[in-house]
Amino acid sequence: MKISIGHHTISDKHPVCFVAEVGAFFNKDIGLAKEYLDLASQAGVDVFKTEILHTADVVLAGSDASFSYKTEAGLIEENYRAFIERKVVPLKHYAQLFEHGRKSGMPLMATVFDTIGVDFLVEQKAAAIKISRNNINHEPLIRYAAQSGLPIIFDMGDVPIWKAQRALCWVYNEGGNAMFNHHPVKNPASPEDHNLILIQWLKNVLKTPVGLSCHYKGDEILYAAIGAGVNLVEKGVDIDPERDEADLISAAAFSELSTIVSKCKSCSAAIGGDKLNVNEERLDNVRTGMAAKEDIYIGEELSFDKVTFAWPPIGISPDNWRVIEGKKLKKDIKKGQPIKWEDIIGD
Repeated sequence: MKISIGHHTISDKHPVCFVAEVGAFFNKDIGLAKEYLDLASQAGVDVFKTEILHTADVVLAGSDASFSYKTEAGLIEENYRAFIERKVVPLKHYAQLFEHGRKSGMPLMATVFDTIGVDFLVEQKAAAIKISRNNINHEPLIRYAAQSGLPIIFDMGDVPIWKAQRALCWVYNEGGNAMFNHHPVKNPASPEDHNLILIQWLKNVLKTPVGLSCHYKGDEILYAAIGAGVNLVEKGVDIDPERDEADLISAAAFSELSTIVSKCKSCSAAIGGDKLNVNEERLDNVRTGMAAKEDIYIGEELSFDKVTFAWPPIGISPDNWRVIEGKKLKKDIKKGQPIKWEDIIGD
């Protein structure tokens, strides 16, 4: 139950993978996207994520469909086609971003919306393909992406489990590999929206690694999710998350990213393995041994009211109490002195 994204193995036996999600926050400005990539690299993230929006035709021309999104200033409603049009970037400009990533050693992945985007990611040696939740039923795109040989990450927001399993079958039928991101659908999502107890259930049902697409305004859910067993965390980041733009309401600021990534890596390290780490030698000097609670004289029987236990363990260990209870002493033992095996009369 693992996949590889770039040089990172995603599984329960490997550290959590941190994906910095910038989507299309840079609004056609590839220079700004490169700056974002550099900031992500400096913060220690593992993978940089964007979207391949090379045409506005993913929304019908002339469509009056609109959507609303929350910002710090309030709710904004925008025509969907107009929104996509202000995000479209030519593939040759995306290629500059991917080349910048290769030079810096930063793996890149991206959400795709058509087969052209898949071909582009293959050409650019991307680390993975992201399939958004609204395309979980797009069999031709999913099968084509699976044939690319690149690992696929699906979003699970508002996706019934049977559709996730069906998409996974399409991937496997084409010889591909995939994982899923748990995705609370509200943005910003409340703590109650996350239901992180589902992480292990999703792993058991889907038999794949499971990540988190974090849309919580803050960072604490990231750490809770790592404790719940996610294998990957994806968090939106921007220079100014307070500006009026879609999905920024839950993004982290680049100025905070280094600290967040460091905390995530510490939480991941704290998960450890499945073996109890025991070194009994560390307890050698703090275990207790038996001592006289009062003066005890030769020939007296040892009873619980006459003994105490104190460290270091010079006297007989308390786990032998049932063996020596009622035994008689060979010699006098003063109050506070250890009681040793050689001090008692054996059978």
